[in-house]
Amino acid sequence: MTLKNADQLTVPRHKAALKRQELSLPMAATVDAWILLPHHAHLDYGCGRGDDVSFLQAMNFRSRGYDPYYFPRTPKRAADVVTLLYVLSTIEIPALRCEVLIQAYQLIRHTLVVSAITGRSRNHAGIAYSDGIITRWGTFEKCYSTPN
Repeated sequence: MTLKNADQLTVPRHKAALKRQELSLPMAATVDAWILLPHHAHLDYGCGRGDDVSFLQAMNFRSRGYDPYYFPRTPKRAADVVTLLYVLSTIEIPALRCEVLIQAYQLIRHTLVVSAITGRSRNHAGIAYSDGIITRWGTFEKCYSTPN
């Protein structure tokens, strides 16, 4: 994390991408609920290291991933199902979160699946920043909640 000016940090968002040994929980739920089927064209928007995409491809799904850090050359083309999993929770600028959500929405032919970190932050010792925290790894984390 570096300080650009007195008001804005440069946050290494790519460091929030976890290495996975199996499908992420929201991707597994998307498959289990038959929202994403093998014949669907699928784009994992903000796929991080691309582990979900690799697992899906091994299961014969028509999946591809775009990530501005790890897979910036993947074309952002329309797909039957677009997933935006844990992406919004890592963006420290609220207006940029909206922009990313709109970009993903514009690519869907059928369904957009969005997930975010909910509840209390996993890293309670973070430094308050914007509407979330800067974690001990220098990444941003925003936790969402549902109204009571």
